[in-house]
Amino acid sequence: MGRGERFCWGIVVGFTRNLHYFPLPWREYTGPVDLTLTFEPFLSVLNHMNQIKTKGFTLVEIMIVVVIIGLLAAMAIPAFQKVRVASQDKAVLNNARQLGAAADQYFLENGVASAAITSLIGSSAYVKALNTVANETYPGTFTQGTPITISGIAGVRTITYLQ
Repeated sequence: MGRGERFCWGIVVGFTRNLHYFPLPWREYTGPVDLTLTFEPFLSVLNHMNQIKTKGFTLVEIMIVVVIIGLLAAMAIPAFQKVRVASQDKAVLNNARQLGAAADQYFLENGVASAAITSLIGSSAYVKALNTVANETYPGTFTQGTPITISGIAGVRTITYLQ
């Protein structure tokens, strides 16, 4: 190439699927080219592209967060189940206490030593309603001085209430 001929410097850069062409201005060829002046626009664009690439989370960071959430859930579920069992047992024990108090009152008013559950529960009886908590089974009759045994709590547990 002789003096005075025109040519174009250009740079093609590939990042993943995108190819970028950075044309540099036409210059007269006058001798050695000072590359520091020529590549400044390209370097500023390249730095800008590197800054864009740093946004977001990496796959490893997301996987670490998922593992931490899994560990927290693994620790919380057994604690939740213990609280659930304890609250069911307390509700069943409270029902037994109410039935025992209703049976005692029935024994005093009627002068008998046993009572059927149907005479204790109802809209005009001693206990208005008996709500089951965990599919438990209450005894059909109550006898004065005997403990009340509720079975089948959540299908596995039994509670005995001493009057």
